[in-house]
Amino acid sequence: MDEQIKLSGYRIELGDVEANLRALAIVRDAVVIPVIKDGTVQSLAAFVVLAERDDASHFDFSHRLRNRLSERLPTYMLPRKFVFLDAFPMTANGKIDRASLAKSL
Repeated sequence: MDEQIKLSGYRIELGDVEANLRALAIVRDAVVIPVIKDGTVQSLAAFVVLAERDDASHFDFSHRLRNRLSERLPTYMLPRKFVFLDAFPMTANGKIDRASLAKSL
């Protein structure tokens, strides 16, 4: 999967979005993938492993992350969907299984 995508006319490095997510204190790790419909990138989805969990709902965590990311990134680079996981699925080679994450959307 290409690490650079085009969304609404903007070129986006997925690694940049991931790095900005990881820079947030509440995020331990993050993977960002494009949401593709009819062969076109429609939005971004972020899969996040939190550093700590509290009693906040997924909606509250999503809102909190989106607000903090909006201080660091332009609006077109913000993920539309956040999925919270305890760990990422891994391939046999020990890499994050991005294809498996994309199928779960």
